[in-house]
Amino acid sequence: MYEGKKKSSEDMPRDVSQSNLHLAFMFSSPLIRSCNGIYENVMQLDYNSEIEGIRKGLKMVRREVKMRVELATQGNLGSIITEAPIALHFSGHGVENTTKFLGQEAAFFKNKGNLLLLEDDNGKADYFFA
Repeated sequence: MYEGKKKSSEDMPRDVSQSNLHLAFMFSSPLIRSCNGIYENVMQLDYNSEIEGIRKGLKMVRREVKMRVELATQGNLGSIITEAPIALHFSGHGVENTTKFLGQEAAFFKNKGNLLLLEDDNGKADYFFA
């Protein structure tokens, strides 16, 4: 999990033209996840259409918009956060931290909050807790 220095208002750009990154688009659609030691498929998302829709919309802005698209891994999330984007868009799955969704594993994650399904380097779900 990323635990970097918190940004103060003095660290933030005074206007959007000074920002190195306006929009970060992070996507995650892992192929499988483990639940109670059993691997199960994860419903795949059409994040490519979402990215293209955003790009088309940004063309209508008629201003330079610095956009970065990254696979949502914990490492990439940390890297994006250090760039202090003006907006961060996440396309992926969120899961309630309950036995209904996590089975017996929910007991191990008690009091960690709900989670996002990021990806590891092999396309497997990597839990990222609130």
